[in-house]
Amino acid sequence: TKTLLLLSLLAGGVGIAASDVAFAPSFSLALRPTLDMRAPSPLSSLPHSLAHTSRLGVSRRGACATLMMGSGQERNRVKAVFTDVDGTLLNSKHGLDDATTLMLKKVMDKGIPVCMATGKARGPWVRQVMESMGLPEESWTLNGPSVFIQGLLVCNPEGKAIHRTVLDNPTVRKVNALAADRGVSLVSYTTDDRIVAAQIDEWTDLLLPYSEPTPQPIGRREMDLLGSEGALGAHKMMFMGPEEVLRGLRGEVEAALGDEAVVTKAVERMLEVLPPGASKGAGVLQALDMLGLRPGDCLALGDGENDLEMLEMVRVDGGVAVAMGNGVPKLKSAAEFVVATNDEGGAAEALQRFALDGEHVRVQEAVS
Repeated sequence: TKTLLLLSLLAGGVGIAASDVAFAPSFSLALRPTLDMRAPSPLSSLPHSLAHTSRLGVSRRGACATLMMGSGQERNRVKAVFTDVDGTLLNSKHGLDDATTLMLKKVMDKGIPVCMATGKARGPWVRQVMESMGLPEESWTLNGPSVFIQGLLVCNPEGKAIHRTVLDNPTVRKVNALAADRGVSLVSYTTDDRIVAAQIDEWTDLLLPYSEPTPQPIGRREMDLLGSEGALGAHKMMFMGPEEVLRGLRGEVEAALGDEAVVTKAVERMLEVLPPGASKGAGVLQALDMLGLRPGDCLALGDGENDLEMLEMVRVDGGVAVAMGNGVPKLKSAAEFVVATNDEGGAAEALQRFALDGEHVRVQEAVS
């Protein structure tokens, strides 16, 4: 069944290859509780409605499986939208263009929750989005839950934080040591909505245009205390530097941390370290549980490597997975549809075609 396939993907991942579904999930959404921020595994919080069956064929070739959707497979109309922010919802000037603003308002007026799913921390950029939308600036959400910091912070539709996941202190200290040994800048996203660093420099200044909290210097000693008893928690840590340096560093970081953490990338010159099992996909499952929906009810939209789990999860369950025209090749391969770039109204295009017009449903009806 589709349910069993989805659960196998979430529990550890299988490779999937098909002309219609060409991607290779390799993620795990089982979160390891850290500090006192214990939260149920996303697997345990899957909406009950996910337990269904449908016509789906699965054949295995070693570690690979082939997904074959029956021609009569029913496609759901979009009941929720999960969208990345930088490179997707916002243009290259970090603004919300008029076309996207209009489509967002139309989708929200239709009663469809629009949920931001981003690697960014809560910060001034949220206020700017709310102002563009004509919404109360004190809100952290549009009209649905929001997923921040790669799924490590999830807020309900009222903007209250209901789920946090953090790195443990031994991992924090290893990451600090790696950055110091290699002379690479490093920041940490903390549980009090700050971004901190041992010291600030030209590389940490790269975060300023994104309107996140301004990085603050706290010294190496305080950085080493993050995640320890009685200290602030670290949602994620991020190496910052020249792209060629980070490419060489990535393998070293992955080898040093093993299963203690997940290494991912959202934008150039930034390499992120997350708690084990963490991803936007995990955060999206938490948000879906609040909405009483399943991945197949959603339109998922993104542009980066860190959007991969989210799009794969939605597509496997029959939802609409859309990559931006400016997206990385790996994400475009995982998506069912590719739209224009973020500077060419790609987000507005996706919202119009799939959330409002239901193009994917019409195509399925024509095939059936």
